Amino acid sequence: MSTPETILAVDDNEVNLEVIQEALDGFYRVATATNGVDGIAIAKQLRPPVVLLDVMMPGLDGYQVCRQIKQSYELEGVRVIMVSARVALSDKLRGYDEGADGYIAKPFDEEELLAKLDFAIRARRLEQSCGAIGDVLAFVATLRDTGRLSSLDRTRAFNHLLAERTLDASPELLERRQEFLDHLHYACVLKDVGMLSIPVRIAEAADPITLSRNDYELLKEHTLIGGRLLARMAKQHPDTTLFPMAAEVAQSHHERFDGSGYPEGLRGDEIPLSARIVAVVDRYESLLNAAGPGSRPGLNALHKQLADDRGSLLDPDLTTRFLQVLEELNRDSAVPSETLEQWH
Repeated sequence: MSTPETILAVDDNEVNLEVIQEALDGFYRVATATNGVDGIAIAKQLRPPVVLLDVMMPGLDGYQVCRQIKQSYELEGVRVIMVSARVALSDKLRGYDEGADGYIAKPFDEEELLAKLDFAIRARRLEQSCGAIGDVLAFVATLRDTGRLSSLDRTRAFNHLLAERTLDASPELLERRQEFLDHLHYACVLKDVGMLSIPVRIAEAADPITLSRNDYELLKEHTLIGGRLLARMAKQHPDTTLFPMAAEVAQSHHERFDGSGYPEGLRGDEIPLSARIVAVVDRYESLLNAAGPGSRPGLNALHKQLADDRGSLLDPDLTTRFLQVLEELNRDSAVPSETLEQWH
C-alpha cells in the first residue's frame, strides 16, 4: 500500500486547519502552518505536491505567499490552491494571476476539495513524466465523460474545416496555417481539461441552468483552471506553440462575441481566434446533444439556431463560414437536408 501524499495547509485560523485535516483524513497526510512565513519555510522543508492556502492572513497574505512559492526555485512544481471566503470572480482572477492552480470557497465542499487536490496531483505527475504530452492530456480530458470519445473525431474534423476556411480567407495568417491547424487538433479537445477539478455532480449536470448560483460559479472556474495548467505547460515546453494555443482555448472558449461570456467578459476580436473557432463548433455540438439520441435537429433547424447566435454568442463571420461547411457536407453526402446523419 502506497504512502499517502502530504498536503500543506496554511491558515491563521486553527479551527479551519482542523476542518481541513478532518476532511482529508484517510486520503492525505496534512502538515499545517498558521502564517505565511512559516508556511513557506515548511513548504521548502517538505516540498508537498499541493499547498492549501488561506488568503486573508496577518503579515504575508495568501496572494503574497502564493507569489513567493511560484517564484521559488526550491518549490518548482508545487501546486497552490487558495481556500478563501473571498469568492468574487475578481478575487479568483487575482489568485490565478499570482500563480494559483485552484480556488475553493469557504465553507468548502469536501467533494470539491478532494476533486481539486486529485486534479492538482495528477496534473503535476503528468508534467513530470509525459513524453507525448498533447496526446496524454487529450486522453485525460476525455476520462470523465467517455461519451466524448465517440464524438472526438467529429469535433476535430469540424474545427479543422472551419479553421481551414478562416485561414484561407486571411492572407496575414497563411504563413502559420499548418502550425495553427496542427495545434488546434489538440487544443479543441483540451478545452475542458479543467473540468477534471470540478465535482462530478456539478460537471455532469444535464443543464447548467439547473445548478445553484454557487455551483454555477464553481463550474465556470474550469476555464481558469484549465488555462492555468496549459499555460504552465507552455512555459515548460517553449519549443512548441501548441500549449499557448491550448491555454487560450481552455480559458476563453466560453467568452461570447457580445461580451456576455466568462471568465473575463472579452468581446469581439479580444477573444483569441482559436477560441472563437472552437466556440462555434462547441455550440453546434451542444445543439446536437441537447436534442438527445434519435431526435437530432435537421440542417435547417441547426442553420436557424446558429444564425440566431451570430454577433451575440458567436463570431458572425466564423458562424457564416461554418454554416457553409454544413451545407456543403450535406450536399456532398447526397442525403436529405433534414438528416446529416453521418455527421450526427
